Order: sequence, then C-alpha cells, then structure tokens
Amino acid sequence: MMRCKNLLLALAVAFSFTVSAQFKAVERADQAFENLQYSKAIELYLEVINAGDFPDRAIHNIADSYRQLRDVKNAEIWYAQSTQLRTRTPKEIWNYAMVLKSREKYAEANNWIRLYHDMVPKDSRALRHLAAGDYVKELNPTIEDYVLSNLSISTEGSDFGAAYFKDDLVVFSSNFQKGGAIKRSNNITAGTYTDLYVSKAASGGALSTPQYLSKKINTKFNEGPVCFTTDNLQIYVTRNAKVKGAKSGLLNLKIYRATLAGSDFVNVEELPFNSDEYSVAHPSLSHDGSRLYFASDMPGGYGGFDIYMVPIDKGFFGEPINLGPIVNTEGDEVFPFIHRSGWLFYASDGFVGIGGLDVYKTQYKYKEWTQPENLKAPLNSPMDDFTFVADSALTGGYIASNREGGKGEDDIYTWKYEKVESSYTLQVNVKDENDFRLEGITVYLNDEKGNTLTNAATDQDGIVEFDVDRLKGYVVSTSNPSFGNVDTEVSVFPSGDTRIVDVELAKKNFSVEGVVFEAGNNKVLEGASVQLTKSSSKLPLTAVTKKDGKFKLMVDANSNYEIRVSKPGYLAITRIVSTMDARPGLPIQVDNLYLNRLVVGQVMEIENIFFATGKSALNTAAQLELDKVVKFMNENNVDIEVAAHTDVRGDYGANMELSQQRAESVMAYIEAKGVNRNRMRAKGYGESEPRNKCKEGVKCSDAEHGYNRRVEMRITKVN
Repeated sequence: MMRCKNLLLALAVAFSFTVSAQFKAVERADQAFENLQYSKAIELYLEVINAGDFPDRAIHNIADSYRQLRDVKNAEIWYAQSTQLRTRTPKEIWNYAMVLKSREKYAEANNWIRLYHDMVPKDSRALRHLAAGDYVKELNPTIEDYVLSNLSISTEGSDFGAAYFKDDLVVFSSNFQKGGAIKRSNNITAGTYTDLYVSKAASGGALSTPQYLSKKINTKFNEGPVCFTTDNLQIYVTRNAKVKGAKSGLLNLKIYRATLAGSDFVNVEELPFNSDEYSVAHPSLSHDGSRLYFASDMPGGYGGFDIYMVPIDKGFFGEPINLGPIVNTEGDEVFPFIHRSGWLFYASDGFVGIGGLDVYKTQYKYKEWTQPENLKAPLNSPMDDFTFVADSALTGGYIASNREGGKGEDDIYTWKYEKVESSYTLQVNVKDENDFRLEGITVYLNDEKGNTLTNAATDQDGIVEFDVDRLKGYVVSTSNPSFGNVDTEVSVFPSGDTRIVDVELAKKNFSVEGVVFEAGNNKVLEGASVQLTKSSSKLPLTAVTKKDGKFKLMVDANSNYEIRVSKPGYLAITRIVSTMDARPGLPIQVDNLYLNRLVVGQVMEIENIFFATGKSALNTAAQLELDKVVKFMNENNVDIEVAAHTDVRGDYGANMELSQQRAESVMAYIEAKGVNRNRMRAKGYGESEPRNKCKEGVKCSDAEHGYNRRVEMRITKVN
C-alpha cells in the first residue's frame, strides 16, 4: 500500500511539474510577443504547441507574428487555422483577408472581407472593397506604361527610401550594405538596423557602389527615409529613438534635422512635435520648403499611421495637421512624397489595392484633397510597395518593394514612364499536319464572346492579317469542310508591333460516342447533357442524349478532351478522352457512363477530416478534402447538411457542443470558398449516432471509437 501511495505522489508531482513548465513556456512566448520580438515569439510558441496542450492565443499570435514579419506564406497557413477558432476577432479576419490578397487569392480574400463587413459594418476599408467590382483587373492593366528594373545595389537585406540629393546623388537606407557601422540586432525581425548610404545616379537611374553617408547622421539604430531642402543644405531624417520604460522591441520613430557644413552634417536636432508617446516619421518637404509632410500614429488619427502636414515659417514649425479622411483610412498611411507639381504620393493598405502597401497619389484642389488614385501595376504589386519618388518631370524615379522575384527583403527599383501604342498587327499562319501552308482557308476574327468581327481567306502563303486592339482578347477560328475547325485564343498583347499566331489544321475524321445510363438499373437516360472540352480551349462541344441514351460528337485529331455528363437530379461525372493515338475513321467509344441519382437523405462521408482532441480547427489535410466538397457543390445543384459526430467517450453534452463547433467550422470553410451559406446547414450529433456497437458502457478499442468520429454530408434538397 505504501508503494502505491508513493507512486501516486510521484505521478502527481510529475504532472504538476509538466503543467507548470508548460505554463511558464507560454508566459515566455507571450512576453516575447508583447515585446514585439516576433521571430523569438514564433520559436517559443511552436515549442509550446509541439509540447501538446496549448491556448488558442498561441495560434493567433503565431499568425500575427508572421504577418508583422511580412512572411505572408506562413501567415496564411496559421491564419487559416486561427480564423476557425471561436476566439477569432474581426481584426484577425481582416488581417487574414489582406494576407490572402498578398498571396493573390483574391476570391477567398473577398469572402473574408464580406464576413468582416458583417462584423464591422462601418469600416470604410471593407465598404470600399465591396463596392470596387473587379478591382484586380482594374489595377492590373494590360498595357503597362511603366518599366521597372531592380537596381544592382539591392542586397539580400532591406534597401529602401531613395531620395534625390544635389544634382546626381541618391541617398537611401539599407541594413546589408558593405562598409556600414557595426549595428545592434533588431529584436523585432532578428536582423540588423539600417544605415543611410549615398550613391551617384547614372542615366536611366542606375546607382554606383554605395558609400556610407555620415557618422553624424547614422546611429546604432535605424535611419531613414530622408528628404532634403531644395538648396541641399539641410537634411530631415527618420531615426529610431529608444523610449525609456518601453517594450524591449519598441523603438519609437522621430524626425531629426541637420545642416550640411562642408562634407558632413552638423547641428543634429529633434523636431519640436516629436514625442515619446508615439512615432513621427517619413519626412517629405515641399519644393518651396513651407510644408513638411510626414506619417504618425499620434492620438486623434483615423487608423494606425496617418499622413500629416506641418507648416514651416522662417525655420519655425506650426502645429501638425491631419490630412483628413479622404487621404487617411482605418489602416496605415505611410512614406509620403510631395512632388514639386503638387501631387502627393504615399503608401497605404487601407484602400482597394493589389495587396500589401500600394502607392497612391492625390492633390490639394479647391480646398480639399482629391480621391486617392492607385498607381496600379507594375508600380504596385501583391506585396508591399513604398517610398515612391519621382524626378521633376514625373517621367522616372525610384520605388521600394518586397515583391516576388526580388533579391532580398526589400529592393529598390527604378521606374520609367514609356507610352505604348494601342494597336498591333495580328498575323495568322495556317498550315496542315505536314507543315504545308494552306491557301483559301477562311479565318474568322471573333471577340472573346464569340461574336465575329471580320473574316478573310488565307493567301498563297497561308497568311492572313488583322489590325487589332492590344487591349482586347480575341478568338481566331477557321472554317473548311475538309479540316477540323480550330479555335485559337489570342490574349492581350502588351507590347510589340506584330504578333504571329500559327494554326495547324487536321483532317476531321474522329468521333467520340457513348451511351449514358442510370446507375443501378441500366436504364438509358434521355436528355443528359454531354460537354466535351478540349484541353487547349475553353469552348466546349455539346450534345444531348437521344431516347436511346446515345450521343456522338466530331472531334479534332491529336487532342485531349474532358467529357462531362450531367442531368438535373443526378450526380455529374467527368472522364478524359484522347485522340492522340486514335486510328482515323474509328469512333472513340466512352464506356461506363453511369449517373447516380441524387436522393434527399443520401449520406456521403467526408474522408480525412480529423480534429485534435477537444478542438474544432481544421488542418491542411482536412482543407484539401473539403475542396472536393466545394467542387461537388459547384457542379451539383443541391442543399446539404454538414453533420459532425463524436465517439461516446466524454460528457454527452460536451460532445454535442463539440460536434456542433466542428460542423460549423467545416461549413465556414466551404462558405469561404464561395458556396452560398443558404445551401447548407451545420448540425452536430455528438455521440448519438454511432456506426457500430460502441455505445455508452460498451468496451471498444481506439480504432472502433475512431470509426464513429466522422463528418458527413447529407443531401437535404435536390434543386
């Protein structure tokens, strides 16, 4: 008996030690996150999660840490989990939507934006998105009038904030250039702080090998971006300022001013409207020196950071003025650049953009700021684009970005304005399988909807030409009784004078045939729709089965097709057919075309939907399976019930509640993929419907209990 008591005491002590250690591990991770040490926080939270039992905020904070570090790939993975938790917040849903935009998953992002709008109906950011229509197409013009080039001086670190200085110099910030001072580690990113460098600008914007700017200006923390007075005698620079008593990762931003004396700067001084309570950063001085624009998160703004202006009179500063709700949003507005023409350029994540920070422009007219205009692609991208500057004629300049294809965290790009003509010559070359040019083939030029615009016959060289609009897409089709008709899509043509499209025609002597049956009774089905879509085309061939259930479609040689068979009230099916190795003159027979009736009450198990014990968050494997359900819902006009079941272990009421949460989690994912929620309902059955003997009081193995844990899709209505 004493041995048993000692064993129980040892187990209790071990359990207490484990719980205490896990609690302390969570505390350390929370502290790192609160101190803005995001890289360290991720590492500590992952240790907590791998240890087993963990609070929801571990997932929430990992997702937010990756977002703060601008690692949108990992942020998406963790937000996909955190937004399925009951502890999710509206802010988290918005952040997830913005991460999805940076990942170019705009349809999913828009679904989450709609959900956010339901929760926060007055947020102007969501309202703008919902009213924007197809903003992705609008912000990615076919003809790009700007040419971007990554600078050779860009490093694997962060390079940004180019500013014109004197006649042919450019000053910028970097944390990875050679020859800089020894910098302290940046707690937030685990990288190093930035210094200011200067390069000589060549024609076209290329920069020479950077030189360290000044020991008087650069410090052990961050410097940049900067601006200069028109006479180049004064510099305004953003610096970090360590705030006494602040979080270890927090370094407030302040603007300093210094005077150029000889080859270096002197009299470095803070601007009077700096504060230890908030940041003041990103200076840009008007051409006449009478107004300084900057970004700040001071109290009384509209969101995170706003754009402000402070008047300057004989070297003295007035009171900062917020530029107001036309310029600023509930998000962040940063990195202003005021051009001598009066245009104000700045970066924002609060308007309808391509993703991340986009650059906008506005100007002050008739005593108010005009509605900000997005500079569109290629100046903007799905990632962060910022620190835009332009030359005096607005024909070239610099911009920083962390877009795909860069060299490092942030790169500096040159940009140049180049106007492109709106039309070009489309040359169509028609030949047969033996590369013989075909004369007299009628070629039709159609718009994207299939409407014929004009037609012409090929000349003796098999050529026909059309003058077309490069902004539009077209479909080129051919017609000749001896050859198969070919449709060739012609996409928009951003640049160039002539575009050549080769069309190869084959003798039309192949057919696809089949018979459609009802599964279970081999009854032939009349009126079934058959669609045959060529892999290289979006325009399907169509047929409807006759009384004998048969169909026949003439197809092209050397082609792959997807055949889709459907009929209202039946489950649609798809098959793949090919004429690649088919013998001319012999029909291609498609067998086993059986359609199953869709029946109210029909139950289909959704496989591989596994949840952690007591949890309702979906893992990646489950999401892949649910994508199949989304496809099913898109192809079949039915309503369903998402039914979740637990095993008998645990409290009956708790199991019922947990199964309801799991069903709602599955339904929310399907809805986020675009399926109308009115076609679904979520129902948790707890342990009430076991599929085997494992009821209350019956001894079963883990595998037998696991057989009862499942998620099912039950058809409730066939439309």
